[in-house]
Amino acid sequence: MKKIVIPLICFVVFFGFGCANKEEQAGKTADIKSEINLGGGYKNLKWGMSKDTVIKMMNQKVAEDLGDQIVFNLGRDQYTAAGETKSLHCFFYKDKLWKVGMYPGFGNIDHVSLVLSDFESKFGKPIATDSAKGGLMLSWNDGETELIVVLMDRNKHAPQTMSEVYPQYVFVVYIGVEIRDKMLAAQSNDVASYF
Repeated sequence: MKKIVIPLICFVVFFGFGCANKEEQAGKTADIKSEINLGGGYKNLKWGMSKDTVIKMMNQKVAEDLGDQIVFNLGRDQYTAAGETKSLHCFFYKDKLWKVGMYPGFGNIDHVSLVLSDFESKFGKPIATDSAKGGLMLSWNDGETELIVVLMDRNKHAPQTMSEVYPQYVFVVYIGVEIRDKMLAAQSNDVASYF
């Protein structure tokens, strides 16, 4: 029994991020789809691009190449905390871009509030859920792209109020829905064949 339960728990925990309340969001996707447009990627990076194309489009040195993930250091801007550096993480499945995560390294809660206000003015009210990895997830989904902002307190838990948000524990994630769903389907088939 333990041989079945442990891999299943690992699978659920590992893939829970970005997939929480998928059934709830699926029903809302059709309504949202016509109302917002998240752009089919992150800025000029589009879902399905190869790693080489992403590197060319970024036009800067790769800080770290981890195989299915590459990392770019984006430096600092007026919102970055002292000692922090913004970074962009690009994830690939079968050499196709499917997720982009950004660590903004915010300096204070006002910077977080500005970004959230900007997203809300562009895309409307987010769907709020607890993250499987701790924290609070605010998400928007247009059927092609899911945008998630993860907020955590100093203990890496879901904050109860904005004043509890620890700015250095804010992450912004863009997910290519179609590629993610194909990847999850393939991996669930692999898990099913394991038993």
